[in-house]
Amino acid sequence: MTVSTIREGEISALDSFTALTGANGDATNNSISIPPDVSSIKVIRISTAQTGATAGAGTFNCKLTGDGISVQQMFTAGGWVNVGTETSTGNNNQVTVIECDIPVNTNGQISVFGGFAGSADAGDASMSVELMFQ
Repeated sequence: MTVSTIREGEISALDSFTALTGANGDATNNSISIPPDVSSIKVIRISTAQTGATAGAGTFNCKLTGDGISVQQMFTAGGWVNVGTETSTGNNNQVTVIECDIPVNTNGQISVFGGFAGSADAGDASMSVELMFQ
């Protein structure tokens, strides 16, 4: 049985992580309870977008923590570049798909965080992370 869940939200600051607390527009928290009858995360899909605030470049990053996994996981989910200060230079990146086999702990929870790093502020940035359990 495959079960998927999504967390999404705005990323608020350069070189730090922000809890992703949305779920397709529904307010929630960033903790995901491990679904029953699953043993691992098989696929992670990460989508990002940003408007561009100042000239610069960098990467989007995702972090998974909590007692639902034995080791914190971090992933790079594409890059961004701003040519100038115009907000029209933002990026809508293709979805990053990570096939994996991350064991999960039954009755645990996973918290999802998004961030961006680089040489300048990415502007208004958002991230959506889908975890597919099996």
